[in-house]
Amino acid sequence: MDFNHFEHSLDQSVDPETPHNFEPHSDDLAVDRFAVAMKAKLAKKRAEGRSGWDDPRQCSCEFLAELLLDHIPKGDPVDIANLAMMLHQREGGHEALRKVLDERTQETLVGLVLHD
Repeated sequence: MDFNHFEHSLDQSVDPETPHNFEPHSDDLAVDRFAVAMKAKLAKKRAEGRSGWDDPRQCSCEFLAELLLDHIPKGDPVDIANLAMMLHQREGGHEALRKVLDERTQETLVGLVLHD
């Protein structure tokens, strides 16, 4: 795989001073369409009274990580992406996800051992 080409394309897509004399890549178009779906879902949830993900006093990163992991089996990629975005935007989000995932893995392993 030619990663140099990928890095060059990425640099062009994020550098506002680079002239864009090329067709948008299908990756970029897909991300744009997905972002529209994410924003629509976020707006719907705001209208239902949901808020606070961006305020550490109202919502911990660990809670967001729990929600993310709980939503994976439900199968809605937009919900999963929105929760991943929330963790991405919060300081400590990556560490919280790793911590919660490690805790759940340990709980699963203990459960397996106790049931044998």
